[in-house]
Amino acid sequence: GCSAGHRLHGLSSHLKAKEVFGVEPSMEAIKYGKNQFSEIEFIQTTGDDLSMIEDQRFDLVLVSGVFHVIDRILLLRVVSEIDRVLKDSGYLVITDFYTAVTHKNIYESIKDYQVFCYKQNYDEIFSGSKLYHLMDRSVFSFKTRKLSVSEEFSETYSVSILKKDVLAAF
Repeated sequence: GCSAGHRLHGLSSHLKAKEVFGVEPSMEAIKYGKNQFSEIEFIQTTGDDLSMIEDQRFDLVLVSGVFHVIDRILLLRVVSEIDRVLKDSGYLVITDFYTAVTHKNIYESIKDYQVFCYKQNYDEIFSGSKLYHLMDRSVFSFKTRKLSVSEEFSETYSVSILKKDVLAAF
């Protein structure tokens, strides 16, 4: 989810967005976010159920640090919901781990129960449909926050920008 909305606030300030919505399952994070960022409309839900949002509602969808913790059973449902709410000619920005090889490991940050971290290049799910075009993928170091060419994939993340164009491939 968007947590308390810090990234959305920064992005909306930069883009001078008229409306900003954040999806977050935690009511605690939403309460904090509402106190900090009154311009964000928070929706308590998860990415697999965006039924309260109409089709093609958004010009831009940001998915930051989320895909790697989504259960694989729900992954394509989340992808489908994102596709449904993003307008044709809209942009999808994905920030997540960067890796040359798809793999999973135990997500160490959650101790109460076992959760896996699934690492793959999530922009490929969208671009593989030919309905989305990869405009840019930049890889950064977690340590320096600067562009990286490291092959130590546990130390890198990517920011991918895709444009949705449902008729371009046909």
